[in-house]
Order: sequence, then structure tokens, then C-alpha cells
Amino acid sequence: MNRRILFINATILTCLCIATMTTGCNDASNSSWYKKFNWKAEEFFDDSKVIALCKAIEAKDLDEIDRLVADGADVNAKGKGNMTPLLWAFPENKPEVFKRILEHGADPNVEVTSDFNTRMSGILPGDSALHLAAGTAFPNYFKYVMQHGGDPNLICRIEWKQSPLITVITGSCPNKKEAIQLLIDAGADLDYVSTTGSTALRRAVTRGGQYNIALQLLKAGASFNICAIDGGTVIHMVLREEKLLPQVSEQQKKDYMELFELLKAKGADIEGARKDIEAWSNGGKPSPARIAELKKRSEDDLAMKKAAREKNEDAKKE
Repeated sequence: MNRRILFINATILTCLCIATMTTGCNDASNSSWYKKFNWKAEEFFDDSKVIALCKAIEAKDLDEIDRLVADGADVNAKGKGNMTPLLWAFPENKPEVFKRILEHGADPNVEVTSDFNTRMSGILPGDSALHLAAGTAFPNYFKYVMQHGGDPNLICRIEWKQSPLITVITGSCPNKKEAIQLLIDAGADLDYVSTTGSTALRRAVTRGGQYNIALQLLKAGASFNICAIDGGTVIHMVLREEKLLPQVSEQQKKDYMELFELLKAKGADIEGARKDIEAWSNGGKPSPARIAELKKRSEDDLAMKKAAREKNEDAKKE
């Protein structure tokens, strides 16, 4: 199971635990995430003000957070494993606390170097508050991160090396279209390729039929010609999804058809892709010449987009 899904399950369970507590209780000892993973501020930070800030975060005491920051508590303090007050505010669905720490200037792009005793299911070395917010089901976390300095092109330094775009698509963000648009508006690289050979557009098509997100990316200018190692491109993925259409919702079918027609209008090689898929289904594979053709088309497409960007940047300088 994807470790980000494990994280979502853990945090949802935490929320359910909190819901059973006495209403209005601010005793930090009842914070189940901190107890479950044995997070004690004193073991991560040396600065007494930062330790007090973490305790105020656990207690969801906004007034005390404001007082401590005004008194000099550093919201960008880095403790053991690059733990930060912002990451301390992340668990247990505390949007008002998470937002307040960001409003005080916390950097959401700090990459951690530890799993902080989450046993590799919640946090991994190389994660950041940005990527955790991109993958969580907690409402508004990602919006707050992007409103307060989130880097739209920060690559998660773990084995998959995912971009924020891909993390939103593969995670449990409750309003993915809004999150994707925030990234697009902030200048996210729509054509970034992860170590697994995935682009955001490709993942949107294959990750549960998020055809509406694929449309959003395609309309924003994402390349549909980027090919994987085997030569497959987005149109190959879209055509393979046809067999799943009887199982999806009416809205997904509508989005799929719009996506297909837009790819067709943009010149996607539909017939060539159908022949490739037929060859694959019969145990064969595209010829070296066909793969070379697809890769050259991908390279030409990206080179043309790069040239257009550079021309646009030069025009702005003049």
C-alpha cells in the first residue's frame, strides 16, 4: 500500500480518537498523535521558547502561540531531524493552528531527515510540510501552504521524487481541482517526470480515472507526448481506460470523452497508439523505430515549449 495512504489512514484514525475526547479539553497529554508516536518537544528542541510553542500548538492555544512568537519563539527553528514547529502543528487536523504558524512566517519547504518514530508510515526522510499537506485529507492545509510560500516545484526527496502536482493527484486532497489550480498559478512544472516515469497528466488518467484533473492540466498546457520507457504516452493510457468506462460515474464518462476529443484536436496519434496497444496485448512490443519516433516527438514537443518560454521571458525583459 502507498505509504501516503497509510499516513491518511493514521491521521483519520487520530481524528476519530480526538472526537471521543471531552469537548473543549486542552490538555496536551490527550493529543493522541503525540502520544502514539511519542513526540515530546523537549526531545526535539533545546530552546525553551520553541518547546513552549510546541506545547501551545498541541493545546491548540492560538493566543499563547501569538504571545510566544511575539516574545521571540522561532517558528522556523530546526530541531532533531529538521523537525519544525510547522510540522509539529501538522497532525490531528488543526487547520487554524497550522494556518497561524504559517502566518507567523513558517517555511513549509523544509525537508526532514527522520521519520520521527512514525515507523515510516506517516513521514519519511525527505518529506516536507508542503508534500504532507499536498497528500493529506485535512481541509485547507494545502491552500494555506501555497498561500504562505509553498514551492510549486519542490521535489520530494524520497525514492519516487514526486512533484507537488503528482502528490496532490495521488493523495487524498479534498479539493484537488483547487489545489491543482493553485500549483498551476504558482508556476508548477506541468511536464515534470518522476523517477517512476510518471507525469501529473499521466497519473491523473490512471489514478482512479481523474479525467477532470487531466483535462485541467491539458488545458493549462501539459504535454501529452511525454513517453515512458516502453514508449507509451498519455493517449496510450487514455485508450487503455476505455474498458473501465462501464464502471465509472456518468460525470467521469463525460470528462473522459471531453479529454479524448481534446487530445484528438491537439493532434494525438490515436491510430498509432491503438496499434501499439494491440501489439502489447498480443505479447509484442513497439519496434525500436516506433519507440524512437515517440521519444523524438516527446523531445521536440518539450524543446518547442522551452523555446516559447524563453522567448516570452526575453520579451518581458525588453
